[in-house]
Amino acid sequence: MHHLRPIPQGPENTRNYARSRDPGAKIGCSFGTNGNPLSRGYKKSLIHNQRLGLNLGNGGKLGGILQMSRNLILLGGDDHGQTEADQWVRSADHIIAADGGANRLAAERAADLVVGDGDSISEAWRPHLTTDGDQETTDCEKALAAAKFLGHTEVTILGAEGDRLDHVLATLSACAASDLAIRLVLRLGFGYILRPGSRTVFPCEAGATISFLPLTECVASMLGTEWPVEGQKFAPGGFKSISNRALSASVSVVVESGVGLLFVHRSTDTPQWD
Repeated sequence: MHHLRPIPQGPENTRNYARSRDPGAKIGCSFGTNGNPLSRGYKKSLIHNQRLGLNLGNGGKLGGILQMSRNLILLGGDDHGQTEADQWVRSADHIIAADGGANRLAAERAADLVVGDGDSISEAWRPHLTTDGDQETTDCEKALAAAKFLGHTEVTILGAEGDRLDHVLATLSACAASDLAIRLVLRLGFGYILRPGSRTVFPCEAGATISFLPLTECVASMLGTEWPVEGQKFAPGGFKSISNRALSASVSVVVESGVGLLFVHRSTDTPQWD
């Protein structure tokens, strides 16, 4: 079990987050009235760490099948019905809602943080929003940066598909650029962002569809599938593994270089944190 430090609560945590989102006087953030999370501290800490070359978090270095930390990012896509979304929300320990993702929250469960530029959040949740008006980053990028600021090293993202391809591609780009361990809850399965040092064994059912797509040029091996590959060079527009099949209850994927997306066909209607 991978444990995380507790998230500090209260207005000071809110102020610190916003500070980190803007190191100068022009903070560009406003604060909600719920006394929780992000403000001036977040951009300052990010830029400071980047200048020092620090790599916070373990980047998803998990071996074997381990239970994921229950850190949930809510994006705005209606990929699952409200009942299924509620189940995922209730099962999570920590929640970050990205702008309109807050609209999926049940009234009785607030997020640890709601962050975004405010263009899609409902009026009911707007008082809880920590506004980040940076138009050069997506709400997903803001949420991933917030997760890292709060000390998370791995996250599960719900609502990534929606009905706009440009949003999906932007989300995958943000995930590829992040050094967090990221799992996407999709309509028909799970997507795992893999890079060197990522976890290597993934649960599934025998016969399940397994695909591996390169997000950058990468070298990877995939075993436990009907068509295994070892030390294969993958590249956008080049080699990929689509609609492979699992031979048993798990598959093994090792990424030697670059970043790729592993798709595992599994039911996502009920929360699974393995």
